[in-house]
Amino acid sequence: LTLIFFLSLAAISYAQQDVRSQWQVNTGNINVRSDSTVTSQVICTMDKGEIAEVVSQSYEWRKIRLPKQASAFINKKFLSLFDEKTAKVSADNVNIRLSPNDSSAILGKAKENEVVSILGKTGDWYRIEPTGNSFGWVHSRFLKQADKKAGEEAARPKANLPAQEEIT
Repeated sequence: LTLIFFLSLAAISYAQQDVRSQWQVNTGNINVRSDSTVTSQVICTMDKGEIAEVVSQSYEWRKIRLPKQASAFINKKFLSLFDEKTAKVSADNVNIRLSPNDSSAILGKAKENEVVSILGKTGDWYRIEPTGNSFGWVHSRFLKQADKKAGEEAARPKANLPAQEEIT
């Protein structure tokens, strides 16, 4: 009985491992899904060469932070608008959803006072740029460990900012 317990514990720990690292998409137009099954909803697609931050794995699936192009929605009742492009979350652990409705898949949670970027509006919902706490799943056969250079390039901000020595 003790042996069965420890074998079960080992299987569970293998099933969901923390493997934070940078991975590169190795084929075009792969689906990022809301869960680790081929029947779960597609959140967005990624193209060959894009970098994904893998945060954990479950069997042959990798859980990734959602890319900026992913659909993510939050109900307006949980936001305080700064302007039409920026808002602050007004409650803790607010669901971020795949579609603008309460029955849609939950992609992550927003924390109270977290600032979000607004991309659009649908009824009582705002489409936002996914927060750092929003995740999807990709099958491991579509990913390869990113080399250090690709991972560094992905981590750099995309904005055209002047070099450090040019800032006055």
